[in-house]
Amino acid sequence: MQMEYGQAIRFPRQDRGWIVKLAITSVLSLVPILGQIVVAGYGQEIASRVYRDDAHPLPDWADWGRLLRRGFGWLIVVIVYALPLALFGGLLAGVNLGIDWAVSANGPSEALRTGGLVLSLCANLLVVGYGIWAALTLIAATGRLAVEDRFGAAFQLGGIWADIRRQPGLYLSVLIVDVLAFVLLPALGAIACGVGALAGLSYAIWISGYLAGEAYQVSRSREHDANN
Repeated sequence: MQMEYGQAIRFPRQDRGWIVKLAITSVLSLVPILGQIVVAGYGQEIASRVYRDDAHPLPDWADWGRLLRRGFGWLIVVIVYALPLALFGGLLAGVNLGIDWAVSANGPSEALRTGGLVLSLCANLLVVGYGIWAALTLIAATGRLAVEDRFGAAFQLGGIWADIRRQPGLYLSVLIVDVLAFVLLPALGAIACGVGALAGLSYAIWISGYLAGEAYQVSRSREHDANN
C-alpha cells in the first residue's frame, strides 16, 4: 500500500458541497480559539474517515460537539509536544543573552567569541533537531488520535517511534507536503483574492488531515505485511 499524495489534494473537490464546507471552515478559522479548535477537530474527522476508506472523507458540518471535543484533544497533544521546543527556544535565548553579557562585561575576546559560537550552534542544533523530531512524531500521533479517538493514543511513544523508524521516508515526505501546503496555498489564495488566504489555509488543514489518516493506514498495512 502506497501514499496517494495527489488524492490528498484532489479529494475535497470530489465532494459536491466542498465550496460551502470550505467557506464554513474559513469563517471558523477567524474565530479565536473556539472556532480554530473546531476546525482542528474537523481535520481529525477527515483523518479518521480516510483511515476507514470512507467514500466521503469530507464530513458535513453537523456534530459540532464531537468536532469541538476532538479538536480540543488534538490541541492538548500539540501543546505537550511543542512544550520542549519552547523550553529549548528559551535556552537558546538565554545562551545568546549570556554571550552578549559576557562580551560587554569582559570586552572582546577570541576565546569568548569562539566559546559563544559553539554554545549558540549547539543550542540551535538542539532546537532544530527537536523541531523536526516533534513534527514527525506529531504526524504519527495525529493519525493515531484521529483513528482511535483516545487521548492516550497520541502518547503511545513506543509504537509511534517504531512506525517512524520503520518507514522514515513516509513520514518525512508527509511533513514536506504539509509544509508546502501550509506555505503555498495561503500565499496563492492571497494572490488570487485577499480573503483567499483563509481558504488556502483551510484547504491545507484538510490536506494535512487526509495525509495523517493515510499515513497511519499505510503504516498499519506495512506493519501487517512485515509480520506475515
